[in-house]
Amino acid sequence: MSLGLKIVDRYICREFFGTLAGVVSACAVVLLISRVFEEFDDIMKNHVPVFVALRYFLLMLPYRLLEVVPLATVLAVIFSVGTLARNREMLAMTAGGQSPYRAAAPILASTLSITFLIIALNETFVPYCQARAEYYQQVFINGESELSLTRRRNVFEKGIGNTFFMAREFNSGRQELFDVLIFEQTDNPMVWRYSLKAQSATRVRRLNAGQDLWRFEKAYEHFYDESGRPTKMVIHEEPFEAPLESGLDQYLSSRKDPDQMNLMELSRYIRTLKIRGGDVAVYTTDWYLKLAFPFATAILAMIAFALALRAHMASLPLAFGMGILLTVIFYSLAALGQTLGHIGILRPLVGALGPLAVYLALGAYLVRRSGFAS
Repeated sequence: MSLGLKIVDRYICREFFGTLAGVVSACAVVLLISRVFEEFDDIMKNHVPVFVALRYFLLMLPYRLLEVVPLATVLAVIFSVGTLARNREMLAMTAGGQSPYRAAAPILASTLSITFLIIALNETFVPYCQARAEYYQQVFINGESELSLTRRRNVFEKGIGNTFFMAREFNSGRQELFDVLIFEQTDNPMVWRYSLKAQSATRVRRLNAGQDLWRFEKAYEHFYDESGRPTKMVIHEEPFEAPLESGLDQYLSSRKDPDQMNLMELSRYIRTLKIRGGDVAVYTTDWYLKLAFPFATAILAMIAFALALRAHMASLPLAFGMGILLTVIFYSLAALGQTLGHIGILRPLVGALGPLAVYLALGAYLVRRSGFAS
């Protein structure tokens, strides 16, 4: 009996992964064709070499494919399990003494393996591909200057406490600010305590955990009393060095999209924003979603399993239709929760995990109500 179960497990897994590979391959072709048509005019206009365009399309593909893996998994589960159920093979397994829940073991193990694989790829391979794809799109497809990727103009950011940073331009590649104004306010936002103006400022090195050393060119400092009246001015004819808050170069750089960062990088960036009083709702919501969304694969597979078990009572195309409909609704709820989390209507945790919780409850209900499970 033990050997028989192993044979059944291998058979179900072979059917499942074979179907999954076919669906994912079809999705890859559709995604590539749609992206080629979308970017075709810019590729021709900017005379992008074929191998560069091909590399761009391959780099943008992993992130898009991982987004459709839950849908592909639903279709694969319904096809593999539904075919067995419609042919009465599932009924034969239970008649032979196999637990209904044991029959789901190979599907559950497979989808959980896919879930953790997605998490691993999101932490390593996918952020790199997204960052490189963004580079190729801006420089080659859109024809922008490569220097524009490292330059941020008209900088105005709040630092730690009541310190503010202004600059005409920041070059993240050289870690250099131009036409710099740094000022510190009192608790009264109309009253300054200190200001520093310089033609340029360059990061030299890290001093300690909380400070970096910067070199200022052609700078002068102003000091103010409690009422905001200037009390002292220091002119620096020669370059001088002064400490500034740590991580300022990364904070002033052009913003990365969350899909170009892994969970650790995103956590660091959220902490950086928090200590400077920035709004972290967008990044916190995306952090939770990046962690939770892969588990949609296993949850939707459970729902698909329950739908497939009824294939002997209803048609398999109907199960496919229901699976696709429920998956599309899930994607819509996930997008809605993300948006509401971004704008602060929902807490980031609720916005990201709410749709998963709803579908987890739905999956448990459908499994219990399936004639096979009872």
